[in-house]
Amino acid sequence: MTVKDEQKRHYNLFYGKPGRLSWGSPSGSYENYRYAVWIMKLFERILREKGTRLSVLDLGCGDGKKILLLGQKYLKGEGRLFGIDISATAVRKAGEMNELLNREVKGFAVGESEGLPVRENSLDAVLCVELLEHTASPERALSEIHRILAPGGFAIIGTPNKSYIFERLGALLPGPIQAKLKQRRPKAEAELEEWTHMHPSEMGWGELKGVLRRTGFKIETARGTNWISQKQWLDDSPFLFGMSVIGDSLLNLFRLWPDFQWGVILLARAVK
Repeated sequence: MTVKDEQKRHYNLFYGKPGRLSWGSPSGSYENYRYAVWIMKLFERILREKGTRLSVLDLGCGDGKKILLLGQKYLKGEGRLFGIDISATAVRKAGEMNELLNREVKGFAVGESEGLPVRENSLDAVLCVELLEHTASPERALSEIHRILAPGGFAIIGTPNKSYIFERLGALLPGPIQAKLKQRRPKAEAELEEWTHMHPSEMGWGELKGVLRRTGFKIETARGTNWISQKQWLDDSPFLFGMSVIGDSLLNLFRLWPDFQWGVILLARAVK
């Protein structure tokens, strides 16, 4: 089974689970809510320049929560919104939710980031959040996004940062200490290993900037994001969870320096 086939299987199972938490709502997970706020701020920046009659694609849309939230909050039927995801189960769920919300999105479809069924120069904006790390080639995916964006169109991109400062510092620890830390967080390590397998193409901040430049994008603004306080990774140790929340608050002081952070969220313009 290829990584892509395994990803399809994994996300069909993932989105098939009942009772998934709301994205973009404080009643859902804290991390997802905070991430949604950052994306909304970048989307507001696009709206200030281009207005509300936008054509927007959510690439890697999952069950549609991101694009539906943006459509309801900002566009209110004036935009043309679409979603594409590798998971047929996710697309089905997105369609069901879209029906409940009066078809805010024009359509959801199963597809992949390489070879998108979209005309070139046809979109004002593309959401590409937590997708690049799942692709076989982020450069090919970004080239395809650049192809379908109109000149001056925007991409909102979010992805983990492989050169995260704590990862680099942790690699300097002696082997026995690293092993002991892993033993203290067995659930966290098992989950991390699973997600790492789903992420064949994680990049560092420097790599990401280089790929964006080569594929014709200019970064307008970027900031670090930090998910260090995910409780399900640390529920075996209240002390570690408490320390992670403190660390999270301190790291947010450095959010304008993405290399200090677990991930990167940015707005890039297609130069043509």
